[in-house]
Amino acid sequence: MDRSKSLETEDPQGEERRKALQATRKQLTELQERLSQDGSSFDIDVSLVVFSAEPNPPKVVAEFGPVSSNHPSNTKIEEALKTEVHTDYGPAIELALEQFKKSQDRNPDPACRILVFFTDGIMDPFGTVVGENSGDKTKEAEAEKRVSDFLSNLCSSSTNGYRYHMDQLGVSTYVAVLAKSGFIQRAGDPHQNELLDASKQSFLALTGHDSSPLLDGISAASGCESWSENQAGKVIDFDNISKLTDELEDAIRKIELGLRGPHVSCATEPSSNEVELTDEWPHHLRVTDQSGKKLCEVTPPRDGFATLTLTGMNEASGVEWFIDNGTNPEPDFRLEAGDSAFSFDIVSRELPRDQAFGDFEATVEIKLLWTPGPQPEWPDQPPEVPQPLEVTFYAPDREKYWIDKSFDCVSSQRARRTTGSNYKVVASRLCEIEPPPARAGNYVITFQPSQENKLSWDTTRDGQTPSDDSIVLESSDDSIILGTSSKEPRTIIDGLPEQFTDDLTVILTWYEPGGEVLAKQPIKDISIRVLAGGEYSPEADCWDSIDVELEKQGLDIRAVARGVCTIFPPPEGKLEVHITEATQNLQWQLTREGEHEEGRKGLSLHVEPGGESFDIDAILDVVPVELLPLPANFNVKVTWSKQDTESDNIPEPQEVVVKIPDIPQPQELLKCNEDPKLINSSAEVPSGPLVVDTGCTLLPHPLAGPVTYSVKGDVDDIDWQMVEDIELVPDDDEHRIIIETTDPLANRRYDINSDFTITATWKSPSGNTTYEDQESGKITIALRARPDTPLALLVTLLLILAGLIIVWLILWLVGRRVSRPARPGQYRVAHQGIKAKVASGSRLELAGFDLAAAVADNKYPLSGRRSKLHAAGLEIRTTLRWWSPRDLLGGGRARAIPKDMGADSLLAVSPSSERSDCLPVSLDDGAVIVAIQRTPIGSKAGLSEHTGQIWILTRSGKGKGSTDQNARKNLDKVLVELRKALSESQSKFRGSPDAPAPNQPKG
Repeated sequence: MDRSKSLETEDPQGEERRKALQATRKQLTELQERLSQDGSSFDIDVSLVVFSAEPNPPKVVAEFGPVSSNHPSNTKIEEALKTEVHTDYGPAIELALEQFKKSQDRNPDPACRILVFFTDGIMDPFGTVVGENSGDKTKEAEAEKRVSDFLSNLCSSSTNGYRYHMDQLGVSTYVAVLAKSGFIQRAGDPHQNELLDASKQSFLALTGHDSSPLLDGISAASGCESWSENQAGKVIDFDNISKLTDELEDAIRKIELGLRGPHVSCATEPSSNEVELTDEWPHHLRVTDQSGKKLCEVTPPRDGFATLTLTGMNEASGVEWFIDNGTNPEPDFRLEAGDSAFSFDIVSRELPRDQAFGDFEATVEIKLLWTPGPQPEWPDQPPEVPQPLEVTFYAPDREKYWIDKSFDCVSSQRARRTTGSNYKVVASRLCEIEPPPARAGNYVITFQPSQENKLSWDTTRDGQTPSDDSIVLESSDDSIILGTSSKEPRTIIDGLPEQFTDDLTVILTWYEPGGEVLAKQPIKDISIRVLAGGEYSPEADCWDSIDVELEKQGLDIRAVARGVCTIFPPPEGKLEVHITEATQNLQWQLTREGEHEEGRKGLSLHVEPGGESFDIDAILDVVPVELLPLPANFNVKVTWSKQDTESDNIPEPQEVVVKIPDIPQPQELLKCNEDPKLINSSAEVPSGPLVVDTGCTLLPHPLAGPVTYSVKGDVDDIDWQMVEDIELVPDDDEHRIIIETTDPLANRRYDINSDFTITATWKSPSGNTTYEDQESGKITIALRARPDTPLALLVTLLLILAGLIIVWLILWLVGRRVSRPARPGQYRVAHQGIKAKVASGSRLELAGFDLAAAVADNKYPLSGRRSKLHAAGLEIRTTLRWWSPRDLLGGGRARAIPKDMGADSLLAVSPSSERSDCLPVSLDDGAVIVAIQRTPIGSKAGLSEHTGQIWILTRSGKGKGSTDQNARKNLDKVLVELRKALSESQSKFRGSPDAPAPNQPKG
């Protein structure tokens, strides 16, 4: 936000700017809420920066933080409305970039970064256009230099350039300009015009919005051409400060549409794309990413649907392009809201069969059209149609691809004489040729001789008779080995020089099935070395210098020099190949190529007469790795013996320069496939170090050299360290990397968000080469203090006590609500004396008792206090055992106490609560209490009789019918309980040694 002094005239109280900032905050907050409701993982962070010019530097009023109704706060907004002096864009842009960079350092996750830049005037750092220095030529010169320096910093392509950093950070810039008349039209003052043009050039560089009416006629500043060509924002100009709110809201709506709408991204650079021939002849072309990923990725819109369209045709070849949707390639593709992200390659229609198809450059346009859906939670706003995305690539030459794949030819070959009187000169293994692809016609192969050749040559298939001037290879044929044979008779050959060289060029003509020529071109120039007369000389053709490969062989490293020499066997006798004068006395061994294990011959290789030429390898079984890199030259000497005598025609030993390289650097030392996690730890601070499985594995070098690692990072200023010192050598297993803090953490709560860096180091055995591999990780976890300190123990006990009290209160409140004690006057009592009779083995019965009449005679009100009610010689005492959950939930228990029954009595109640003499505290309509004397008043013929009393509770205002029913049910239960109690009492009494005789009174 600009707060130059000129705003005192446009917006003296800051009302319009206040309104604009508050409206922007509100709109972004609502956008964040909509994104959250939509299940999005987007978080919107906002920072507020203000600027003017010297001597007042730009200032961060509000740091980056999640946007909300209180961020930026009203206080911060009021601070942004203060006015200072002039206008200088440079320091403001620099400070905004610092804010973006700090935000990226704190959170490296992918982010969309947007700069909304408001100013009301041209860049006038010293007030030379409007201000106290107007007309001061010295200050004008300083101002022009300041503006020129700013444009240089803005446009520089170096890593110090503002626009370079904005491009690296992916910043889109919306420049909101209060463009008064002096800003739009050039004035007569050259100084003012220079500052005006520079201001507009900076807007063009920041946004790339060259179609803005405000920038009409403005060209890019020097160095800013590339930045100005790619639009990365927009210039919004308005003529009245009252429009600021609307213009900023419009910018936010465009941002919102960008989040709602679909997106497509592709590898657009030709160098990053790979074009493949796919399927069978005549093939399709597939454009994909060199890295192995799909060429393009599309994310669907949040509402509505999007249509992806592909356009573009190579005029020369008529190739059409399609989107590979995984099933049937189409020129367009539709994505609905809610679809998964879609990755695709571009594929062509089938290429033409009957005409050559050379390489070409193509550009395909990818258009993405979004149709928003009717979403009431999103503002109604027509989407902008994005510019098509262009993908440029180079298609391969189809015919050249197959020719390169089909032909493998040598540059030179040794010719030998055939046996017999009418011999010829034959050169074999000139080319190995694969047939053309299926349904692609045939190859016709011929030789084109040099004019200086001394012999005429036929084309042959190895092992077959000459084929005259050409060989035809059909698609259905097997691969062939191409050779050649001289046409001249022996007499002509004998008259030629002893040694000479003829040159041949392999020519291919490729016919498609209909007879049209797809390709005709030379394949390879081959020199044929001929020994025409005199004694035949064997030959070893060796490289002057050769590279070696290092291989793991058991516990050792071996070196292999492949194809050191090509050996041409003699026509007769025996040939031996030796290695001599090897430096460092290294014990090289020779073998035929590819026969390293079964064909080892030590320092000499014996070659039988006749046969084809072949290559030999030199192998050093044990390489002294501590001496690498190491020069290891040797000579190759050939000895030919025929008929037990050594031939005089022996070539000179050939020196081969060999350098065994140092152990190659590893491609990878660390493999991190999992997220870091704690080991053997709950959510409490451990008593020892904090131990973390980093999710990374240390890999040994496949050949030689130790691998070690180190770790950097800290938790609350306590460093990470390795749990154990590890040094991996080849053949060791991979090692899981575990780290721990150097000291235990203080016992308190932590919200850990700790970064760590693991560095793996490999050093070659010679110590000459070092390689490092580095991976970073982050452990994020909340830990609570462990309860093993006196304070923690006290807090834990207090928490337990508080929990028990809360549980007690809950139980008590529930009990009070569910089982409220009966109040005085709520019940009336019917009371009557009874005689209970019980015969042996039968139930207890009440003699002459009329339940209905007793209930009707409920003339005694139950009075007193809730805790102690009484009526008709009965007391009901309510108690609550605070330690008993049952009492708390039930509100306690109401114990029935007959006053006149004495200790020798039995009591039962129904309904009962836990004990046989306790009622529920709320009592119950029709509750029955019966008490009888344990000792009978008499007994005869097995029938005993007991006196007692009965009380029946009736609820005031309750119907008599329900009371009778409840009372009858409760009476039955009470009599059963009393009968059981009598039986138990009599059993105990009979077991006593002082018990009286049956039917005799006690004592």
